[in-house]
Amino acid sequence: MESGILYIALGGPYLEEARRSAESVKASNPGLPIAIITDQPMAPDGTFDVVLEHEAYQPSGDERYLARDRGAYFVKILPLLRSPFEKTVFLDTDTWVAGSLAPVFDLLDRFEVLVTPCHITHDYAFEIKEEPFRSIPEAFGYFNTGFFAFRKSEGGEALIREWQRLYEMEVSKFTVNDQPALRLALFQGEVSFHVIPPWYNTISWAPFIVPGGGRAVMLHGRNPWLQKWAHHFQAPKPAIIGSLNLKLFARFHAARMLYLIQRSAAKWFKRPG
Repeated sequence: MESGILYIALGGPYLEEARRSAESVKASNPGLPIAIITDQPMAPDGTFDVVLEHEAYQPSGDERYLARDRGAYFVKILPLLRSPFEKTVFLDTDTWVAGSLAPVFDLLDRFEVLVTPCHITHDYAFEIKEEPFRSIPEAFGYFNTGFFAFRKSEGGEALIREWQRLYEMEVSKFTVNDQPALRLALFQGEVSFHVIPPWYNTISWAPFIVPGGGRAVMLHGRNPWLQKWAHHFQAPKPAIIGSLNLKLFARFHAARMLYLIQRSAAKWFKRPG
């Protein structure tokens, strides 16, 4: 199959969550095939077009760390290689799609991998203090792994395998998520990748910006009310949705007001007498 969505859901609750997310994909992207890799007994149905059984995987990292409750990360990465699609958009189960994903698949003709920015940077001290993470320049981005798009290619497969290896060998001992490992794999690798706009993976529990003339294509979070209202998150001008840091908000508008006053005054004084 050419293009499709992939979920990985282990356990009944995550399967049901994936089903809700998949239904939002069906509503906003009719005709787009959806596959799921799961450990739950099920067959293809009206929501999932392809069902693959999750295969047990024995990690090669330090089991003292990998045995902790962070296991959900290493069982998610390598199964990406089993996607039945030439072009795949992997989504976490706690996502809600409200817009077309066609532009993402179009962009995969140009790039092997597409990622979205993370809303938190330098989340962990080891990323600043420990090698090889501290060698990554600060200007290199952070990426949220709840959205990961890729096409079948040597570069894409190599990246996924290196992501898995780095998580097992380097990151899992810090008992954190898989995002530092992906960042390191992208920095060290040679895969052709592109960072798409944040409104394709809007973290809904944090404030976010709706682009002017655009919309939030996907919400990432478990707030059902935000999911119900996802189609309304669009605006003719850029708009902030969510809580505000009032001090920064006041400083921004004070600076903008002073700038407008200064600009208006300059125009007024330049007027011919």
